[in-house]
Amino acid sequence: MAKTGGFANFTLGESSKASVLLPTHFTTASKASKKGQKFGDLVRTYAAKGSKVTDENNLALHDLLTDEVQPENESFGYGTRFSATGDTHPLFNGDTLNMTDAEMNTLEDRLNTAQGNGNILHEMAFSIRGDWLVENGLYDPETKQLDQDRLKRAEQNIVQDLFDRGFKLPLGESPDDVVWFGVIHQDTDHLNMHLWFTKESRETRPEMMHKSGEPKGVLNFTAKKQAESHFRYGLESEAVKRARGDVFEAVGEYRSSMKQDALLTLDETNKYLPTLRKFLRLFQRTLEAVGRLVIRIDLLLMKRAIWSPQTGK
Repeated sequence: MAKTGGFANFTLGESSKASVLLPTHFTTASKASKKGQKFGDLVRTYAAKGSKVTDENNLALHDLLTDEVQPENESFGYGTRFSATGDTHPLFNGDTLNMTDAEMNTLEDRLNTAQGNGNILHEMAFSIRGDWLVENGLYDPETKQLDQDRLKRAEQNIVQDLFDRGFKLPLGESPDDVVWFGVIHQDTDHLNMHLWFTKESRETRPEMMHKSGEPKGVLNFTAKKQAESHFRYGLESEAVKRARGDVFEAVGEYRSSMKQDALLTLDETNKYLPTLRKFLRLFQRTLEAVGRLVIRIDLLLMKRAIWSPQTGK
């Protein structure tokens, strides 16, 4: 990803139409500990780094494009902006769209506990192109406004399925056993939504561990693709969904037409089956007769080959 030197300067007009990409990475507790790193450190030193995140441009584009005054609650515009809430940060999890200092402290402690229990820290990044954000009403390139709340809710809506289906067994052994948080980074040519998660309690289940005793880190590919698909669908505008529905409807009608044509062809073919069977039986009898004739000719030739002119025998 190329740095842009500012916030929400996403590249537009790209030839590639890929919308959402989802690369994954994981770090083991032992590897991090050997480097002197703590899972909790990334909360403030990387995830919430001031050059990467801001809530100042967080505004639902519906608010921006209408003259109606929207109520200031957690669902609309300035009511959840960093400048309005004061002590909150752009980091989010399953309970909030903007964490307080106290919540971030708790998050750091839980991440460090997970590391102490030998668990793996998983990282995923939804990399989203600017054109797709504009198409789905999430980004205004003129004002640099970005509907961050809608993006965050979309991530909130897919994480539980990912935790439950991404491994041989659900990652958490209780409802609160998985620690996770996300953040939106706006300092590159594509928007990046990061997601970090880890199991907090010590992993002891054989299905979830290597023979070495270390937890397994590889995420199920199908679960990953489903999460990517559900995330994308949750963010698509109604216009985009209708357009895709029209395409599916046209494809369905074409398939139905093909099926009907095939059935008619089979019906026409069935009309000639009796005649075809008669022809095959006649052809088989002809082959049998030809075979018998060939045998008779071979016998005749053999007799002529052994006949002697001197004896006439």
